Amino acid sequence: MATAKVAEEAINFEEEYRQLEPQAERHELPLFPGTRVVYLGGNRKKSVAIPGSVAIERAQDDDGKWQDTRAAIEAGITSYDFATHDTRGRLIHGRLMPDQAPPSVRGRPFHVVEHPLHLSWFLRAKNANKETEFRVLPRREHASALEAFVRRENERRRRRDQNLVNTMTA
Repeated sequence: MATAKVAEEAINFEEEYRQLEPQAERHELPLFPGTRVVYLGGNRKKSVAIPGSVAIERAQDDDGKWQDTRAAIEAGITSYDFATHDTRGRLIHGRLMPDQAPPSVRGRPFHVVEHPLHLSWFLRAKNANKETEFRVLPRREHASALEAFVRRENERRRRRDQNLVNTMTA
């Protein structure tokens, strides 16, 4: 008798509820590989931690070759170190923009960033004097898509902020 009741409850539960798969719960964020973020300030030990990360899943295809799948996710925290000198005070040449770069960023510390929400954050970042703190340099083939993403993200942020103001003043 008890097992019949448990089976009936299981049937009712499955009719009433549906289990979501993890990939169905999150929205896909585009990646912008090769985008350089250049630090324009003068702090030799500048670092930034931003919520979100790029997840890398490694799977073997039918031919036996390993394929990496990268996806921007909102979980975790990514740290970006723009330090120009190591702990002994020596210049870290590999972190500096090359001599072929435009004069405004030549020799400045940079990081390659592909997470779109991080790129949006870097585009908005200002120092204490309200001056732009970072310059974002996407690859030509990603520039228009990044601009469109940032525009949509700014509009979402503006609507969210307006909703919060409306809720607080109501």
